[in-house]
Amino acid sequence: LLIQSSDVGYWRAHLAVAEAYEHGIDTQRNCTAAVVALKKLVETFGGVADELRTGIQLYQEGKYLEARQLFCELAEQGVEVAQSNCAWLTLRGKGVQSQPVNLTLR
Repeated sequence: LLIQSSDVGYWRAHLAVAEAYEHGIDTQRNCTAAVVALKKLVETFGGVADELRTGIQLYQEGKYLEARQLFCELAEQGVEVAQSNCAWLTLRGKGVQSQPVNLTLR
């Protein structure tokens, strides 16, 4: 089912197929097949990868507001690494107008 889903263009299915091959989940472990699946993912859905790279570049240039906005937009679309980056920037107060969030448990 994952392979069929990836064949019709679901990017998450491409990633799941690659992870299944990489870790041997419900299939024999096959690093070559994992790399092929990841390559297909990047080539087919390179926009996500390009946007993530843009976010990283913005952060490295000190453009925290723009980087955070980009990561948070991608996060809303379900891009997991962008969810992490958006949360990290928000918690540290980078790219936000107010003070950093204090999540100390008491």
